[in-house]
Amino acid sequence: MTKTIIALLMFFLSLPILAEEYPYDVRIPELIDKTIEREDMHYLIRASTRCASLYQITSELLSRDHTNQDLSSINSLKDQFIFSVHKLNNNKLQSSGLSEDELKSGQQHLIDEIKQHIKIYSSWMQNNYVKQGEYFGSSEFLLREFDDCKDLNSILMQL
Repeated sequence: MTKTIIALLMFFLSLPILAEEYPYDVRIPELIDKTIEREDMHYLIRASTRCASLYQITSELLSRDHTNQDLSSINSLKDQFIFSVHKLNNNKLQSSGLSEDELKSGQQHLIDEIKQHIKIYSSWMQNNYVKQGEYFGSSEFLLREFDDCKDLNSILMQL
């Protein structure tokens, strides 16, 4: 009986951790590793797209809810990621020898992908806000995503 009570107690204590799900199948460091392993910038572009989206929605939410907060560092990272992702994507598209229409299509695809990631991150943050009372402060997964993006930014600054 005691073992059952302890098992149930441990289960219920772990529920908040189990309640949060990571919305992606692949983490950003894994995308970076694939870039190196396969010598294909596609994965670095995907990781950069996610980080640009993460910082975009973070900037939007914080500027909406905390009008007096200094967001210069967040906006700076957001701008760096947006610049980098467009630069990397354009370089990859141009090196593929695509026509002008195909280049425009590839650029539009990138914009659409950023919008999709913004929706995913927005939903994730909104769910955290409802469950935890804050967008990301109590989310280990989301905080790790920010750390992963900062690491990626360091890599991008070397390119």
